[in-house]
Amino acid sequence: MAVDATSTAREPAYAYIRLAAALTLMTLGTVGMYAVVVALKPIATEFGTSRSSVSMAYAVTMIGFGLGGIVMGRWSDRVGVMWPCLLGSIMLALGFFLAARASAMWQLYLAHGLLIGALGNAAMFAPLVADTTLWFERRRGLAVATISSGIYLAGVVWPPMLQYFIDVSDWRATYDGIALFLLLALPPLCLLLRRRPTAVLQAPPGGHATTDRPLGLAPNGLHGVLCCAGLACCVAMAVPQAHIVAHATDLGHAARRGAEMLALLLATGIVSRLAFGWISDRIGGLKT
Repeated sequence: MAVDATSTAREPAYAYIRLAAALTLMTLGTVGMYAVVVALKPIATEFGTSRSSVSMAYAVTMIGFGLGGIVMGRWSDRVGVMWPCLLGSIMLALGFFLAARASAMWQLYLAHGLLIGALGNAAMFAPLVADTTLWFERRRGLAVATISSGIYLAGVVWPPMLQYFIDVSDWRATYDGIALFLLLALPPLCLLLRRRPTAVLQAPPGGHATTDRPLGLAPNGLHGVLCCAGLACCVAMAVPQAHIVAHATDLGHAARRGAEMLALLLATGIVSRLAFGWISDRIGGLKT
């Protein structure tokens, strides 16, 4: 979907304020992608189970994140992003609160997969990226790159912080702290996104369809190709990412060094994502 240039030009300042709010919301709200990665070894030790069992909590979080993103994206098309993000904020806080009280692995899986992944993290990515495209015309590529960097920025900020609190307390107390913080911090940011673009409100049903056929494919075919590309890319990236902190401790490094390695890994992703967003504004997304 696109916003007409005139309506975007009238409110450039608001578009950037909105982008900053959405980026902050995504950075804080995608903590669920990293919490269990940092807490993997302490959880495995407490439950007396293997790391592969605990890493399943990460897997179900990501599955929920993907499937929930479809539902949250559909909902945000109808009502805007504020309501999905508000629900996501509450579900994230509830998910961490309940995960901190898990006495069996299936409870941990349920809290991560359903509440943190499908109803929480899912609301903090796809709807925000799609919404950002509605507020930018000339620098849309860079704007989308900026907002989608929120997941990477979360990976820079959260792992070292989580590791610190796990070291000074334990993973359950850390999860409780996350729950309280998210409940207080996220809803006010969601309220900043209550406004919807005029072009979307005035558009007739189906009014945003396009006749472009990149690669000679119909929109649904192209969408399928992009989904396959994303799956192939992200599986290869996510598996090492999920185990890097635990692996660092296996090599004799402190857990905080593993968290710093994860943060550094994701920091480089921010640079490349912004660079390619800038390039796409100049030569187009397909050529990029």
